[in-house]
Amino acid sequence: LHTVLFEDVPPFTVHILWQTVQYALMTSAEMLVSITGLVFAYSQAPKRYKSVIMSAWLLTSAIGDLIVVFVAEARMIKDQALEFVFFAILMAFATFIFGFLAIHYKDRKPRADEADEDQQLILDKNTSEPDQLIQ
Repeated sequence: LHTVLFEDVPPFTVHILWQTVQYALMTSAEMLVSITGLVFAYSQAPKRYKSVIMSAWLLTSAIGDLIVVFVAEARMIKDQALEFVFFAILMAFATFIFGFLAIHYKDRKPRADEADEDQQLILDKNTSEPDQLIQ
């Protein structure tokens, strides 16, 4: 009796815990970008569109996730390295558009009554907290 062993997949040489470093970096980057972007978008939006701007921010994230799903599941690109190059090209294109828009952006200063109203909303929220009411 003679047996031959064929290895289709080589053994894993990198421990799975090495992914925690990448997850920590990606999570911290996502937190920094999301918080900064949301604060900026909120500060630049007119008062009546602040919630719409927040939902538009989340919608862009959802659209980006859908692009990844469609490209990956459609198997348009057979080689995974070429798929990553495709995503890098999309990212470079988005970066170019972002840079163009950032250069031509005109900062919007909030009117005094908007700033006062935002401050009043914060004060109202703080006074409606249960621990603030019981003293």
